[in-house]
Amino acid sequence: MAAIALCYLRATDLGVAICAKQVSPVVMDAVLARIEHLNPRLDAYGTVTAAAAHAATQKAKASVMRGDSLGMPHGIPMSIKHPVATQGVCITHGSKLYEQSTPDDDAPIVERLERTGAIILGKTHAPECGHRWGWSRPPRRSAASRHSCTRTRRTRTVRDAART
Repeated sequence: MAAIALCYLRATDLGVAICAKQVSPVVMDAVLARIEHLNPRLDAYGTVTAAAAHAATQKAKASVMRGDSLGMPHGIPMSIKHPVATQGVCITHGSKLYEQSTPDDDAPIVERLERTGAIILGKTHAPECGHRWGWSRPPRRSAASRHSCTRTRRTRTVRDAART
């Protein structure tokens, strides 16, 4: 299977392929390459933890090769929103006030995901302090629409959405 095609697999299909030893750490390389290519335009990720993701991928691969009992998200790349605490990774809450905040512990959801073998890619942007009202992505530029990289979510209309 082509590396780029792995980026489009459903999580359940990817999990089955990983457990069946049909795919390897090339999944992580493909996903990280795609983030590197698209993130400058989309500005979806605030922090990409590529080194930690590669280390977790090697650990996940070793578990598969040993035949360990695997959790559902084992080896599947995932991202975490900025307001969720991840040990040693900046937690901005989408606000300049918290730019330098780094938690000492993981949030329970992150602990559970990592315990079951999920691979954390990094942190995606979130509205300031998690509130959606009037979100224009401060302090960064506005995110591109999923339908068009040249328009932001705030400039789309219902008529525009129907055309795409």
